[in-house]
Amino acid sequence: MTIIIEIYILLCVSLLIFDIAFLLVKRNRNLTAYRKNESFEKELLKEIEDRRKNGSFSQKFAEGLKSKLSHTRNLLVLKDIIDKDPESEKWFKTYIFDQIQNYSGKSDYEQAYYAYVVSELDYSSDKPSKEFTEAIMSLLESKSLYTYTNAMMTLYAIGNTELLLRAIDKTDARNGFYHKKLLVDGLLAAQTDKNEFNSRLVEKFMGYSPYMQDCLLDYFRLSGYDISGLCMKLLENKDTDTQVSYSAMRYFSKYPDKESRKYFLNVLKNDNAVWIEKMLAIQGLGCYDDDEVKSEIRKLLTSPNWYVRVNAVEYMHKTGLTKDQIFDILYLKDKYANESLLYQYRNDKEMTRYIVNTVQMLNMQEETTKVSDDAEALIAGAVQG
Repeated sequence: MTIIIEIYILLCVSLLIFDIAFLLVKRNRNLTAYRKNESFEKELLKEIEDRRKNGSFSQKFAEGLKSKLSHTRNLLVLKDIIDKDPESEKWFKTYIFDQIQNYSGKSDYEQAYYAYVVSELDYSSDKPSKEFTEAIMSLLESKSLYTYTNAMMTLYAIGNTELLLRAIDKTDARNGFYHKKLLVDGLLAAQTDKNEFNSRLVEKFMGYSPYMQDCLLDYFRLSGYDISGLCMKLLENKDTDTQVSYSAMRYFSKYPDKESRKYFLNVLKNDNAVWIEKMLAIQGLGCYDDDEVKSEIRKLLTSPNWYVRVNAVEYMHKTGLTKDQIFDILYLKDKYANESLLYQYRNDKEMTRYIVNTVQMLNMQEETTKVSDDAEALIAGAVQG
């Protein structure tokens, strides 16, 4: 027993030593990677000050800057200075752009940093060269998600429609390598002519994979671009991917029209429609307050699916439920509908109390009626006997 304990203690000590050593090595590597070059920082600040006075950098500084920026830590020092002094960016852009070929041959780690730095630059007035943009496009071949993401951020900032369309093709080919949210947020922020860009996306839409179609429908919905015709075409096409169809339905939840109203009503009337279709249909009809819509949604108050009945109750609540109407729902004596009402009014103490008391009262009446019926049956049996 003693030997087992000693071995256990030895293993624990060994693991502790290993953890400490690992952390020390990791810390040392981080310090090496991130240690600020203070002498270069002072040189930059002095040259910027002199440039403001004299109109140019010193010849020695200008000649040596290319070599110094080939080191990642110096590039990051320059990035920090530009962040604090945005006006100085225009003096260093060319020097940073000239490093693209150098960093294209470096490790994924350094490529990611370079792509991050250039993604933060202002491209509103000065557009980079074709050589630069093609080199950025080549970074999309990287297996590193960080390099890929920062290269995409650079392309969003540049805002060239053709480059972005090529980047989307590359992203589509990677099939989910680049996360949907990153793509959608990036497209929303892209500094491009949105009308031209969006119309081109619609033209190419049917050639994309379901993954990319789903991403683009989210982008169109959030950007407010009118694709109602495309979405209805997708919903009417039986070969459309399921998730893409759901995204098209979500589009109409935000931008309803007559065609979508008709489509959603048919979904509610279809007994074979799956729960998510009925839930999205209810959401898509949320802006309508007419008898036909209310009648179809009211039928789903007792749906066994939680999402469907909660959305049905929410719709009824939004269109205005009186206590009498709530009583009519409770009178259905459906536990699903009762639970959904309680969930809808969970923050309203008065209504919660009313619902609970009404349910209890209806249950008591049911029990009383049952007892009465049983008694009458016993009396009738005794009389016959």
